Formats: sequence, structure tokens, C-alpha cells
Amino acid sequence: MSTGFLTPEAIEQAEDRIVEDVPTPEWGEGTFIRLRTPTSDELDEWECNHSNRQRNGQYIIKKGIRVSLVILLAINEDGSPMFGQQHAGMLGKKSGPVMDRLWAAAQRLAHRTNEDIDDLAKNSSNGQGSVSA
Repeated sequence: MSTGFLTPEAIEQAEDRIVEDVPTPEWGEGTFIRLRTPTSDELDEWECNHSNRQRNGQYIIKKGIRVSLVILLAINEDGSPMFGQQHAGMLGKKSGPVMDRLWAAAQRLAHRTNEDIDDLAKNSSNGQGSVSA
């Protein structure tokens, strides 16, 4: 591995996306869902789509935030997206603990903490906000 200044070309060629296989034994023995890190553009779009500024200045996180991040990051063996938005309803009806496990892994891969998610809902002027699930 070389050290020193990077070039745009070196950055472009760098393999910086990682994957994590998240066990889902509730859905079958030995099964897992593979999640990958999001791109910067994907993360920006996801964050924009899941905070909603209301007229009173309060931000509210939209329903389906867990499912939508899992949909964004879940991939098939060949690296193609596993889910599309048409799967949101189905995933939203699955076991809460399983989806929470996937959500926790997705948050790690996206480098988002619970505090970061709460910040999506906070009012920029007074620090108060609410979350709708």
C-alpha cells in the first residue's frame, strides 16, 4: 500500500466499499442478508428523503426509515440490489427484532449512530424534534 498524496484517479480506483453478512436464522437455518456500505450520494439522498421539515420548523423522521436503509444497502451475491421499493411493505411486516438487527448493521455500514438519526428529526433552531415510526 502506498502512502502520501492521493490523486483523483487513485481515489476513484480505490476499493472502499465493504460488505457485511447479517444472520437471519428466523428466515431459514444458515441464512443471511448481505449489506454493503452506501455511496456518499446514496447516503445524502437517503437522509434527504427521511427528514421532513414541517411548517412549524420541526423535523419529523418519516415512517419506514429502517426498511428504506435496508433496501438501499441489501445486495445479492453478484452485488446487484436485493430489494426495490416495491418490497418496502413486505419488509415492514417482518419481525421487528430481525429488522432491528439489519437496521443496526446498516447503521454501522453507513456510519450513522442513533444520535445521527435523531439529528435528522431535530429542529435546527431549538434542538427539539419528534420522531414518527
